[in-house]
Amino acid sequence: MKTFALNIFTGLITNSVWAILGAFIMFIYTSRNNFKIKLKSLNLRYLHGQKYIRFSIAYLFKIKINGKYLLIKGERINQLQPIGGVYKYYDSFKNFIREWDIKDDSGFPIDETSKHDLRVRVPISYTLKMLQWFQTKKNREFCVFRELHEELLSYDFFKDKNLNNLSIEYIKTNIQPIKYSKHFKINEILIADIFEINLTQEQETIFKEFIQSNPSFQMVTEDEIERGAITLNNKSYPIGNHSKNLI
Repeated sequence: MKTFALNIFTGLITNSVWAILGAFIMFIYTSRNNFKIKLKSLNLRYLHGQKYIRFSIAYLFKIKINGKYLLIKGERINQLQPIGGVYKYYDSFKNFIREWDIKDDSGFPIDETSKHDLRVRVPISYTLKMLQWFQTKKNREFCVFRELHEELLSYDFFKDKNLNNLSIEYIKTNIQPIKYSKHFKINEILIADIFEINLTQEQETIFKEFIQSNPSFQMVTEDEIERGAITLNNKSYPIGNHSKNLI
C-alpha cells in the first residue's frame, strides 16, 4: 500500500515538474522573440530614425484537396493568394488609435471595403504593445467567417449547397520578423492566423465542381507555393509569398 501511494506521489511530482518546465520553456521562447523585436525596434528608431512600423494582421484559410492548396486571384495585386484577408477593428480600438497615434496604411486607398482594416502604421515605440494587444483578441474581429463568405461562399454556385456544417479549425499564428518592404517602403510586421477547413468527401466534390467552373480559383502544389509561381495557359503566374503560411 505504501509503495502504491509512493508511486502515485512520485508520478504527480514528475508531471508537475514537466508542466513547470514546459511553461518555463514557452516563456523563454516568447521572451526571446519579444527581445528580438524590441532590439530591432530600438535599432530602427534610434539608429535609422524610423518613426513608424507597418502592421498587417490577417487570417487565412488552408483548403487542401488531393494534396493541393486552393488559392484565389487577388483583386488589388495580380497574384494567386490564400482565401482570407485582414481583420477589422471595432470602434473601441479608436482609443488606442488616438493614444498611440496610429496612422492608416498608406499603401492602400481607404474605402468602404478597406475601412477599419487592421493594416496600419504604428509608432515604433509601441511595437510590442501592439503585438500584446493583438494577442488579447479584444477590440477587433474574432469570428473568421466574413472573409470566407465574401471571397468564396457568396458565389451563387453555393446558394443551394448545404455547407452549414463546415469544419473550421485553428492551426497556428505566424508572426514574421520585422522586415523592410520594398513595395511599401517601410519596415513591417506581418501576422497571420491560419485556419484549416476540413472538408467532408461530399464537400470536396462540391468545391471541385466550383473550381472547375471558376478560373479565379486555382489548386496549386506545395512546390509551386515555395517557388512562388504557377504556369497557367503557358504563362507563369505569380503566387503571393504569404501563401507559404499555409504550408
